[in-house]
Amino acid sequence: MGDTFIVNVDLDSCIRLGLEVDGDTVMWWLGQKAEAQRGLLGMRLDISDAARLFCGFARGAKHVWSHATFDHVILSHALKLLGRSMPGGYYGARDLRTLIDLAGVEKPFRIGTHHDALSDAEFQANHAIACFEALEEKR
Repeated sequence: MGDTFIVNVDLDSCIRLGLEVDGDTVMWWLGQKAEAQRGLLGMRLDISDAARLFCGFARGAKHVWSHATFDHVILSHALKLLGRSMPGGYYGARDLRTLIDLAGVEKPFRIGTHHDALSDAEFQANHAIACFEALEEKR
């Protein structure tokens, strides 16, 4: 799997940057299990510090994978407002949903806390690995 990265970003710093809070998303989070909500309550970094750390973590990456292209768009927009570029650039965006469709690999049994960022990312990475293995077998 490799190294992992996770930080909580301070909401006020996002708003100061010009990003917006979506009320429906806030209400959705309020309906999630306590385990997932706890993941939001730890130490929070200013978005500029979080972006610097993320870009350092992903330095040299050809691609940045996300579960949905929407995630990539949000992160790219925030980085642009901070004067930074998405590692891998515009053409480096990769979407797990497309990979799953191409490989035809069904979702494995879920392990970990749903909607905990790191747990979700690890689950999705393992799903991607299974998809690549299936595609290799089809060759």
